[in-house]
Amino acid sequence: MQDDDFDDIVRQPHDGLFERVFGQPEHAIPYFAAVLPAVLSRQLELHAAQRVPGSCVDEALKQRHSDLLYTVPTAAGDSVLVYLLFKHQRTVDPLMAFRLLRYMTHIWDRWLQDHENAETLPPIVPLVLYHGPSHWTAKRDFNDVVQAESGLAAALEGLVPTFQYLLHDLGQVDDAQLVGSLEGELTLLLFKHIDQADVASVIQAVQHLLTLLSNRALSAITPFVYYLFSARVENPREVFDVMDSVMDQNSKGRVLSTAEQLIAQGEARARRELLLEMVEHLPLEDRARLRAIDDLEQVKREIIARLTGDP
Repeated sequence: MQDDDFDDIVRQPHDGLFERVFGQPEHAIPYFAAVLPAVLSRQLELHAAQRVPGSCVDEALKQRHSDLLYTVPTAAGDSVLVYLLFKHQRTVDPLMAFRLLRYMTHIWDRWLQDHENAETLPPIVPLVLYHGPSHWTAKRDFNDVVQAESGLAAALEGLVPTFQYLLHDLGQVDDAQLVGSLEGELTLLLFKHIDQADVASVIQAVQHLLTLLSNRALSAITPFVYYLFSARVENPREVFDVMDSVMDQNSKGRVLSTAEQLIAQGEARARRELLLEMVEHLPLEDRARLRAIDDLEQVKREIIARLTGDP
């Protein structure tokens, strides 16, 4: 896990956790091994998968999609690109096959920039991870998204692009079947259960894995606790109280100490924003300087000085 202030998870909980976990080959590889078709996995050297930097998602869709690209060598010495698209908006996208086609052509464009003399392209395996509340109903074959009169179907055969994408619909998978690395399993379970109305149900679904992970290292659970408190922003204190009531005594202290820090940080951040709203009339450069100050007490002193006219 990255060692920082976890602002990416605070700002965009689903995106932040997705990239932190599955952006690391040690977690992505067991996930691919679990969800890719066995006939394909047997021909891939998944242990040697490497992440390709960058994103192919359109800027306008970054609030709905996150993506990761891996290059995987084959047993025959070639390579396959595995493209994982995380659909973190709760609704089904009927044009997902079209969006994937756009992203795939973007991937090939990037690949050709590094292989200028290539006369063929590597295969791309598109995989959609979805955790919305409703069953995924969008057509997964691109040919089914292109509408044509029934009489034209035979005449158009072979003339319209056709491919299918793989789908991992978490809501249709039993918890016990969500396997992978410990961090990967915990991430998938959180994605699946995070929107349940009853906070206790969410915590109970993941408490065993949180306990195992907390026994490994306190720092290992920090991103997941951040996710819980950031994704359930309506009442972080309720999340804390539920964790206090359902977790076993051995792990509770380690997890809740992190949770207490997060609540305190969140409250401090809220107080800081309220203070900064008091000086919205200041010039932009002065406001930017105040926002760059980390120490809350110093921000308070600076604002008081501004409001009272003291030097």
